[in-house]
Amino acid sequence: MRLAAYVLIVTGAAFGQTLTEFGAVAAGSTVGGASGKSVSNGITAIFGKVNEQTTKAAGKKEEPAPPALKLGPGLPKEDAGGVPLPPPLSSGRSLMAPQLPSVAQATLPQEVTQEFTLANAVPALPPPPEMSPEDLKTVSAGMGRADVLKFGAPASKITMYEDGHVLEIYSYRQKGQKLGTVRLNDGAVASVEQQ
Repeated sequence: MRLAAYVLIVTGAAFGQTLTEFGAVAAGSTVGGASGKSVSNGITAIFGKVNEQTTKAAGKKEEPAPPALKLGPGLPKEDAGGVPLPPPLSSGRSLMAPQLPSVAQATLPQEVTQEFTLANAVPALPPPPEMSPEDLKTVSAGMGRADVLKFGAPASKITMYEDGHVLEIYSYRQKGQKLGTVRLNDGAVASVEQQ
């Protein structure tokens, strides 16, 4: 890595020396020459030599620059591209759309013609289960929370923390009448009260 850095520094110094020499020649010819044409030719020659040396040092041949814009062959204004012009309209003719043969009218299925609404998009779900008095009689101490909720969601629920335990009270109603209360302690049924 150091060797590459040294080579780069020496090459840069040599290039700087070459530019300085050519700059001095250009300055001398400017002072010594009275005509502007000779000065211009001298500067053009100097920059040409610098370009040759840098191209030679880079080790690649100078390629001509690609054209900035490529143009295709032009077309005469009279040429319509091979498409004949329409015939001129006579005074007695009018422009009318061509008549198409009649096609039997297709009938669309009802699903396609039905208007889309949000009520149509939502599928009808079955009603959630409700706790019945018979189901409440089957709930016993020790049942899990998930087993109790399979019978139906409670009408009201109270959750509280007491002495490091989670106490839940589920109250069940049916048609406005209270069915009973289920108390759970840490997710298991502790007691069932029926009305």
